[in-house]
Amino acid sequence: MVRATWLVNNDHMSYIGDFFVTTDGKKVYTGIVTPEECIIENLIWSK
Repeated sequence: MVRATWLVNNDHMSYIGDFFVTTDGKKVYTGIVTPEECIIENLIWSK
């Protein structure tokens, strides 16, 4: 799981989203992480 953020105007970090990458690095999915579970939603990239 990768949590993506970006630096806004060299001032503060803004949350982009959570992404799930397969162990071989060949697929990336969007998803949601909650305290109870990780939910994988959509395939957004594959090699």
